[in-house]
Amino acid sequence: MARDEPSAAAVDVADGDSPSSSPTLTRLREALAALSKAFESGDTASSDAAAALVAEILSPSDADASAALSEQMLREVHAFLSRPSSNQMAIDALSLELPKPVAKLGARMGNCRDIARTIIEFFVSNCSPRDMLCILCEALDTPVALNGSAYLVILLDGLASTLILIQRRHIEQVKVVLPAILRVMHANLSECDGEHGMSAVDLFSAALRIGNAIQEMCKTMVNHRKEELCSILGLYALQNIALVSSESKHQNIQSTCGSVVLQYSKLLMFCGFTYLGLLTGNDVTSATTKLSKEEDDNFLDCFSFAMDGASLVVVWTSMHDDMSKYAGAEFESALKEVQDNCIRKWEAINMFRYVLSSVNYSWAIKSHSLDLLLTLVDDKCSEETNDHVDFPCSTQIFAILKAIERVMIAAPDTLMRKKAFSALKRVCILNSLLCVQREDY
Repeated sequence: MARDEPSAAAVDVADGDSPSSSPTLTRLREALAALSKAFESGDTASSDAAAALVAEILSPSDADASAALSEQMLREVHAFLSRPSSNQMAIDALSLELPKPVAKLGARMGNCRDIARTIIEFFVSNCSPRDMLCILCEALDTPVALNGSAYLVILLDGLASTLILIQRRHIEQVKVVLPAILRVMHANLSECDGEHGMSAVDLFSAALRIGNAIQEMCKTMVNHRKEELCSILGLYALQNIALVSSESKHQNIQSTCGSVVLQYSKLLMFCGFTYLGLLTGNDVTSATTKLSKEEDDNFLDCFSFAMDGASLVVVWTSMHDDMSKYAGAEFESALKEVQDNCIRKWEAINMFRYVLSSVNYSWAIKSHSLDLLLTLVDDKCSEETNDHVDFPCSTQIFAILKAIERVMIAAPDTLMRKKAFSALKRVCILNSLLCVQREDY
């Protein structure tokens, strides 16, 4: 095509033709017909070329394709796939080529999104689930300049449907899918900021449906395999809680973020996590220990914010009414148990450093973290220590003191700085008492 020669899609728009009579749609119909004919005649070379041409036609530049034309192209593809006479080999060939361009078109305005979802769901239902996992994961890694979060939501919905259909080697398949999902979600958060965070909420809601699919897998498993998959699901939920909490800096969606965190918290409870284990971080340690095999080292890297997530669940429970109601008496019981046990108290104190030292979370979250810290820390240990107790190491104590100090220096208002100073003083007093007890032993 010459540099100044308009594309077919651009001609469609410029001429004001209705989408149904456009040259682009004519080319698409011809390519789909050629694909069907090639498989009927057994011409493999022609069938590959025809499938690639269909994908090319469905991939106009952002400037070329109108929403109306995008919708009509998607309808044309769906009509072809849905015909009773459609060849399964043609469907398989298109499933390799179309998820990316279909999801890109689906991210546009109008009814494109629903039609794109329908096409992806058709491929999921009619093609090999294991093949579709690989195809959709590859599509996740494709950079999208326009409406990237909407593109990812369509693919994540397809992955959630695919996971439910997996019949064997569930854990192995999940270990392939989750790193790809978490990698692109973390990378796309900055793009969501420009839309005041609402697109991030949509993205994390789609990721939640992945978690729900894994939960259904867990229900079919038993013994140590179920424990391992539940550990993976719990860490996945914690990672997402940390990521979605970073979006709560947008004041207009803070309540919505809390509702999303609540749904992830329900996954945690299903996986056997407790508020006591989240407060102290012991449940996170237990989950990672179950996965700490040499081949899982790289896999565990994708849950790098799991400790943040554990602390954040506790903070959200104290600041969000629906989460507080859901936790009920168990949360209050966990707080009391930590207050009454010196070593668990120190474990909980140490956990707050993840949130207080991070630049990812809002001042509102840090303020509630300090409130919780002040609730837990008094000037005495109510339980006598003994020579079997493991005292917190000096590096852990130093880390939490530095985290509180950082808030005290950088907090945006006087009240929060005073709160941080009070927390710092109490932790120092508690540490001094602990030093005396160390000397006694």
